[in-house]
Amino acid sequence: MSLALTPEDVCYKVANNQLPKIAAMELLISILEESDGDEIRAKCIDAFSKLGLKTQKIYRIIENCLVSDKSALVRRAATRVLVKDFPKKNNYLVLKWAVNHEDSVIVVKELLDLFNSIDDPHFNLFKKALLKKLEDVYSIIADEIELILNLGVLCIEFSRDFQLDIYSSWFKIMELLKRYPDNIGLLPRLMYLRSGGLKLKPLSKSTISLSELRKIYLKGNEIHSLPNFWDRVRVIKDL
Repeated sequence: MSLALTPEDVCYKVANNQLPKIAAMELLISILEESDGDEIRAKCIDAFSKLGLKTQKIYRIIENCLVSDKSALVRRAATRVLVKDFPKKNNYLVLKWAVNHEDSVIVVKELLDLFNSIDDPHFNLFKKALLKKLEDVYSIIADEIELILNLGVLCIEFSRDFQLDIYSSWFKIMELLKRYPDNIGLLPRLMYLRSGGLKLKPLSKSTISLSELRKIYLKGNEIHSLPNFWDRVRVIKDL
């Protein structure tokens, strides 16, 4: 019966008083364990959170998913729900393990986003360790890591290769950029652009899509004025 239902079905039945939470929990666990679909299994993790299922049993299942599940989608969901729904004292060791051992682009990005969103001394240490790890992997400075991770996620969106790891993502990113010469437009959510000292000439027209841009650094280029379409960008600072 469990595989005849989706995680969305289970949540709907609970919301409409057609299914008690304890039964929903068991159904979601069955789907998580039995389904061959990584996206469905990841949705089961999210459904635990949506339904407020925070038992010790659920914690152990999610913790195990983060540490040992083969699917990066499932591990990403597990990371998000562990941090959101369970006390830090429960998560400290498993998150430390993830910082040291996780190599999936989407899971590493999830970790970094979570550490950025929470002002906590232990999470700040985790963030520092994760950035150092990524600096060593990519041989770049910390300020550029978010861009590289975003490009890695973009590669995943194009290829649907959710298992892409940080060690091979650089080559995938270079392949993607070669396929799109006017490639700045691939990053519509770009907020920070650093292109100093590159002797750039007219800016690419694809920058018209950069509505989230907040900061731009162009010193050392041959750009004497901004095209008219740049007035559509909401805010530009530090030009």
